[in-house]
Amino acid sequence: MRATMLNILNLFLLVSLIPSSSSSSSMSISSLLSCPHGEGLQCEEVDLPNNNFKQIFKHHYPNLDPYSSQNLKLLPDVNETGPEFYTTTYHLHNLPPAPPGKKSLLTFPAVYGNCTVTFPNGTTLNHFSPFLPLLLPSPPSSLTLTLSPPLNSGLPSHLCPPPTPTPCGQGGDHTLSTQSYIQFTQGWDWIQSSPDRGTTISKGTYEIYNSKINEDWKVTYKNNVATISVDCSECDSISVTLISGSNKVYNSISVSKTVHEISIDDPELWWPWTIGSPYLYEIIFTGHDRGGDEVCSLRDFVGLKTSELVYDDKVGGNLIKVNGVEVFIQGGNWIALDQFFTKTDREGYYNVIKGHKSLGFNFIRVWGGGITENKEFYEVCDELGMMVYQEFWMTGDNNGRWAGSYSEPVNVVTYNSMIYHTVKSLRKHASLTLYGGGNELYPKELSPPDSIKRTLYEALEEYDPDRPFIMSSMDGGLQGMNMSEHSDEYALAVKDGPYGFLDVDRYFEEANPGLVNGSDVTIAFQPEIGAASFPRFESYKIMDVGSSFPSEGDEDVPDDWQWHNFEGYSYTAIDGTTVDPIYALGKPESVEEYAVRADLASRQQYASLFRGFSAKMFEPSEEGGKTAVLLWKSQTPWPSFRGFTYDYYGAATGCADGVREGLGGEFDINAFDDWTNRSVKIVNRGMSGREGRAVTVSYYSRFGESVAPAQVFEAKKLPVGLTTLGGLEFPPGGNVTFIRTEIAGGHTSWSWRREIDGVAVHDLAELGDWRKSDHEWPGVEGKVHEVVSDDEAWRTFKVSLKVKAAIAFAPDLTARDSNGDRILPLLTDAPVLFLPANDGDGDGKGEFVVKTRSNAARPKRIEIRFWAGETVMLEIL
Repeated sequence: MRATMLNILNLFLLVSLIPSSSSSSSMSISSLLSCPHGEGLQCEEVDLPNNNFKQIFKHHYPNLDPYSSQNLKLLPDVNETGPEFYTTTYHLHNLPPAPPGKKSLLTFPAVYGNCTVTFPNGTTLNHFSPFLPLLLPSPPSSLTLTLSPPLNSGLPSHLCPPPTPTPCGQGGDHTLSTQSYIQFTQGWDWIQSSPDRGTTISKGTYEIYNSKINEDWKVTYKNNVATISVDCSECDSISVTLISGSNKVYNSISVSKTVHEISIDDPELWWPWTIGSPYLYEIIFTGHDRGGDEVCSLRDFVGLKTSELVYDDKVGGNLIKVNGVEVFIQGGNWIALDQFFTKTDREGYYNVIKGHKSLGFNFIRVWGGGITENKEFYEVCDELGMMVYQEFWMTGDNNGRWAGSYSEPVNVVTYNSMIYHTVKSLRKHASLTLYGGGNELYPKELSPPDSIKRTLYEALEEYDPDRPFIMSSMDGGLQGMNMSEHSDEYALAVKDGPYGFLDVDRYFEEANPGLVNGSDVTIAFQPEIGAASFPRFESYKIMDVGSSFPSEGDEDVPDDWQWHNFEGYSYTAIDGTTVDPIYALGKPESVEEYAVRADLASRQQYASLFRGFSAKMFEPSEEGGKTAVLLWKSQTPWPSFRGFTYDYYGAATGCADGVREGLGGEFDINAFDDWTNRSVKIVNRGMSGREGRAVTVSYYSRFGESVAPAQVFEAKKLPVGLTTLGGLEFPPGGNVTFIRTEIAGGHTSWSWRREIDGVAVHDLAELGDWRKSDHEWPGVEGKVHEVVSDDEAWRTFKVSLKVKAAIAFAPDLTARDSNGDRILPLLTDAPVLFLPANDGDGDGKGEFVVKTRSNAARPKRIEIRFWAGETVMLEIL
């Protein structure tokens, strides 16, 4: 919650674009820019952020989507053209001069690429530091900025087939890693390279001021005392005020120091949303002159919290504590909203991060092959109670472990400057929970280089000493899995992965699911595990990748699918057979049938993944105990076929539905079935233990008939962590059975399974047959109406369904406006299954909530497509 009731969107626009200072003014500079290109391209009235590739592509192909089909290839790669082709010169003109006695500052928070500033007198300034802002104090009224790709952009992944001088793969030929640049722009196994290597300039502001409060202030909290460090240019003193939601005011003890201590009685702390409220105080900084008069001010929000990364002997690995309380980490890996970095507004961040929270995630890892996320990202995470693990810009793929050189990057001075800036700019955010030196670095003696390693420790010690830091996500020898080469002080895990579908029982049965010889190692904190994802079919059609689809066993993959990084679905089952979960649902006869099968298979896969890891929450190491699990990946910067919960266009996928089912959404109590040992698992991921309660497990056929007596289990108490109740009995018959696990005050879970003589059967063609046209529809009626919401950022609709016959299974929801266009994002708590009126324990009714953004078009109707083929259109009155 916030300490004030201001409109959230307007508030953050104020903080991020117009510093709240009584003696300063600022302006957006988009209207002052024009950017002629060498081929006659004009882009007057530039809308920032602006990317060179997208700008030039639009000029040549105004009616094409660069992401669709293989359109990225329509323009040549910078390696083929040289940087000149993707060079744009921005002309900035008519900047108003600062009045006498005042100062001015032109700021671009992010410039990706090689930027040369040319002043009217002919002097130049070069800027090639992607994670340092471009600051131009006292600029002239006009100047030019020439933005081009890195001088040596290297070969991208798809243009450097072997043999090459060094292994070519993740990050292309690894050239960009030598230059402290964004590594994934050369391509990875989940994204094609950016032809211009992401050459982008961010929004800019021009400010005129007398004096200015520095925005990189810092707060630490201990023993009911908030210690705040802040600086001001041209101030003689600074006062600091904290204001609580009840308008209680806390002032700094002294106005003459840059370090302030504020004692707070019974403070409200910032908590991750899964265990508490992410409380934010309003904080006001006021600068004074020698006579005590106010000369400037800054208004922001601050959360009070502590975070620790500690080794736990019981679990055998690192765990995270917030405010002294252990937190079970369930989250995802984050790259960027867009591979060309033009989606950087708060609205975009809010929609995706809120979507993560609605699934049940409480943690985001900003991966080291990407970027440092911006203030808008962190402000949203602060507000929503989402913890963040921010890595610096190295990977084992490019910085020596598997390719590249341990001595890279060569521009160490730039890299180290970016470290200092990143720490100082992010340290005020309560959501920032953990720093990481890089992705999959190894060995600790060589990676990172000594000069960078030293700077990391020095910068953190000087500017953010109370925040935990880990050097690498994974060590364990060259390929991982070697416990003698693992250090819990250096890396989170001895091995990450795997990255493909598994037999769902393995998530419960194995200590480290899917890893060869996984029982021989201890992995408490798993920073990466994941598999394929498939976009919603409406999004698939936007991708324009044809009507062909892979044959069984992931064979005959279409070229367009390969271009969009298709990840296969087939796996080796526990019994040694090869299973394609798409074709196990019956052979698809069209690409749409393939898509809906991929959706259902993903629901089952990702629900099982997060249930299986949750079933090991804080358990002993010998039982595969876990402290954290992070999905690889939870979002994608381009439309692909692997690694995302919401597709590039913002639609929730089968992966998202599975994650929400596996984690229980925004519930802190979740109960589910585990058939590997015939037990019920109850996970309490809240802050404290709960009273005991009953769990009921019921079994149904696809016709909605009860196929076995319900089983009731009594939990006498629910401590934080795992409670196991034994004695599940699977119904006989050999057909697909739908299993409901209910617990009072918690998430109601559904799963589906087929067994013969106590052995799981992967052939689910019965479900595929059900989709064919020669069957009786479930018969679903419904209505929807808008209800009053306590969150004004969202419209909330209550949907009521009545199912007349058979079950209504695997709903796919779409909200449409009056023109029939899809409205995104859409959040829902709809269950995976609705029972009919003949189920014997209800009237066939089901209720759930759908939410759309208040600033989007109001929905005209809600469409629900069920697995059996029926589509229900619900008009909103």
